[in-house]
Amino acid sequence: MTRQLIILVFSFAIVGCSGTSKETKESKELIESLIGTMWESTDCKEDYDRYAYTKHSFTFDKSELVFNYQYYTTDCVELLDERIERRSFSLGEELITSSGIVATKILINKIVVQPDWDFDVQDLLYTNNDLLYFGEYVNEEGCEWGNQRVDIQGPYRTIFYCDQQAVKLDFENYYTKKI
Repeated sequence: MTRQLIILVFSFAIVGCSGTSKETKESKELIESLIGTMWESTDCKEDYDRYAYTKHSFTFDKSELVFNYQYYTTDCVELLDERIERRSFSLGEELITSSGIVATKILINKIVVQPDWDFDVQDLLYTNNDLLYFGEYVNEEGCEWGNQRVDIQGPYRTIFYCDQQAVKLDFENYYTKKI
């Protein structure tokens, strides 16, 4: 019995020490090149949040992305409000996307204020010159069976989250380098 207990404890120790991050030399070099850079969305688009239209930018810090959201009127001229959100992230290994481009896996922590929970989004990151792309959002229809994690009915919207690695880059929604 004691031997089985020792083996069980040892097994948990090994599992506990093995991290899920598979940071590579390439991802370390990528993050070093991105620290301190600022990226801005190209369009003023409809937002699901409090205001009709939003633009945003974000800055890479060593361990977090700092987002600055700016909310506008429908003509995208008059600034109504803005907020800052910090999200921790970690880079992983490279992945060949469905278009054949080599992108880097990135886990970004997303915080939802109501109902006060957070989760990690399995995304992609790809830079080309002064453009940055993330992965294409996996919607409810594209989510493989068993990967749906959150489906909360709110008074104004439903929050859906698919715990699935993005495999396509979102070439329509890209960011331009500002700093």
